[in-house]
Amino acid sequence: VSFEVKFVFRCETMTTGTRRQCVAAATALLSVLSSATCFGWVTPILVDLLGPDSEVPMTEIESSWMISLIEIGNLLSPILAGYLADRWGRKPCILATGPLYILSWVIVFRTSTVEALYVVRIMQGAIMGCVLTVVPIYLAEIASPSIRGSIMCSSYIAWFFGYLFEYSVGPFVPYRTFTAITAIWPVLLTLLFPWQPESPYYLVMRKRNVEAKKSLSVLRRLPVTSEEVLKEFGEIATTLKNKEETSWNDLIKSRSNRRNLCVVFFVGFVAMLSGGYALMSYSSHIFTSTDITFVHPDLITIFLGGFLLITSIFSSVFVDRLGRRPLLLISSTGCTVSLLSSTAYFLFNFDSSQHGWMLVLSMLSYFIFWSFGLVPVYFTYQSELFSSTSRGVASSIIAFVITIYAFINLKFYFPITENLGFSTLFGFYSVVCLTGMIGIYLIAPETKGKSLLEIQNGPGKPEIKQREDVTNNVL
Repeated sequence: VSFEVKFVFRCETMTTGTRRQCVAAATALLSVLSSATCFGWVTPILVDLLGPDSEVPMTEIESSWMISLIEIGNLLSPILAGYLADRWGRKPCILATGPLYILSWVIVFRTSTVEALYVVRIMQGAIMGCVLTVVPIYLAEIASPSIRGSIMCSSYIAWFFGYLFEYSVGPFVPYRTFTAITAIWPVLLTLLFPWQPESPYYLVMRKRNVEAKKSLSVLRRLPVTSEEVLKEFGEIATTLKNKEETSWNDLIKSRSNRRNLCVVFFVGFVAMLSGGYALMSYSSHIFTSTDITFVHPDLITIFLGGFLLITSIFSSVFVDRLGRRPLLLISSTGCTVSLLSSTAYFLFNFDSSQHGWMLVLSMLSYFIFWSFGLVPVYFTYQSELFSSTSRGVASSIIAFVITIYAFINLKFYFPITENLGFSTLFGFYSVVCLTGMIGIYLIAPETKGKSLLEIQNGPGKPEIKQREDVTNNVL
């Protein structure tokens, strides 16, 4: 799993505890990588699936349903996943996704009908909903404040590596071989993740204090009785003291939670409806449809995947140096300019044989800016802006809403391009990014370098001082 360890170069001193947190995060992120391959699996084989010699014959409309139905499945599980994460634990929920993903790829391997693919895509979406709800919670709760932003952004290093892996393998191997290779990642998850510790926050929530201190000891590589472990245990206990698990009504009644939900909904709206996932899923179709011939569409797609991965690695470095707001503003501004360039390319009907490089360059630029800020900071906000007692419910609601955004984005690609043209599609994406740039400037908070307790206290509120007393009371 060397790809995921790339994010650790942000961890300046690379202490033993830092390395241990990175290992735990990397193995959990195998579930994110497995989810990304479900999206990326379609892209390199889409043109072949629509061709006369398809392994699974389908029309363009059927393919749009096949691609977008994964988001219908994603709607089904976040609320249940959030509930189970608070009842059973973060670790069991993540671990369960491995065998389920393996089963889904076995079905794909053995089927040859589009209807069976519909069922599998819904199943994979439901598993993905669990991953995208629980993994951010787990990562935020195991990470030290100094590297939490980097570890959270590493989620998208894993995500974009999953895309790049599929883009790089899919064009060069047969359909069923490609499917079997894709199943490697959930197998690794099933084998490696059982050895990782449970979230200390969850253990304190369940009043399993001895296990919580052992978990902190493992993650920080310090003795259970060390001052650092006891201090952090006290902070966790302070955060959770006198707080019952939050219900939906409790979440909405809290002014700070309502504000934070609006922030995450808005950043997610811009990240999803600016076109990123649709353009990634349909990139080979875009380049084939526009008759770009100076380089093969499959190679362009591989280059896009490579730049997505590289940029996400850099974002994991800068998120804890520049901060969340600067990354979002740089990202939304760059995306707006890039999408306006793509809109102009289609609006003025540039000759693809002479000017096709303009479209490739503008889309490449968009993906660089999109993966640099909008995507990783959205993921980071989802984990940072809510307390441990409300994080499960909040993640469920957020995943549900973001899934609706993603479904709209994926499903309406073909209807818009066939009836209104590519210029309308890219024009809409441009408007979303421009709106996002203004909204982010007005409402996006800065959480760089703050502990989860400081973030929950909010700006201008004094940090709670009774950590030592709380620690003594709960021992």
